[in-house]
Amino acid sequence: MVYNFPKVTAGLDLDADTIFALAAHPNIVGTKLSCGHLGKLTRLVTSFSPVAFAPFIGRSDSFLPALAVDCPGGIMTLANVAPRAHRALWDAWHDGRTNDARDIQRMLAHCDAMLRKYGGISFTKALIAREFGYGGAAVRSPLVTTSVDRLSSADATLLNELLAFERSL
Repeated sequence: MVYNFPKVTAGLDLDADTIFALAAHPNIVGTKLSCGHLGKLTRLVTSFSPVAFAPFIGRSDSFLPALAVDCPGGIMTLANVAPRAHRALWDAWHDGRTNDARDIQRMLAHCDAMLRKYGGISFTKALIAREFGYGGAAVRSPLVTTSVDRLSSADATLLNELLAFERSL
C-alpha cells in the first residue's frame, strides 16, 4: 500500500502521476489518500480495477464524496471512534438513501476536522480512552498528550451527537 499522508513531518503529497507509476508495480495493491484530494481519488478510481489497485480515502470528511465516485472504501482515523456510523453511511449510500448518507456525512465531517484541530493521534487516543475505556492518552514523542476536556462547547455538542448516533446503531 502507498500511504499518501502529506501532513506528517517530512511528508510528501504524492501527485496522481506518481501514484499511477507506483500502481504499475505488481507488489503495490492500493493507496490510502489521507490528503483527501477528491480529484486525485477520482482519477485513480476511474483508472484501475479495485482488484488491481484499490485507492482508499483516508479522511472521514471525504467519505461520502469518495463513495460517490465509486471508491472501494476508506481507511480513516475517525472509524476507530465511530465504526458503526461509517458503516451506516456506506449502507445508506449503497441502498440509495442519499439524505441519510448526507446526514451521517455531516456528523463525520465535523468530527473528523475536530480530530485534527485538537491534536490528531493524541486527541484520538484520549477520546478512545475516555469513551471506550481502553488504551490511554499517553503518546510517544514528538507527539504531545492532550485531553478531550479541551473541546469547545460547540465541538463537544457535535461530538456527542456522533457518539450518540454510534451508540444507537
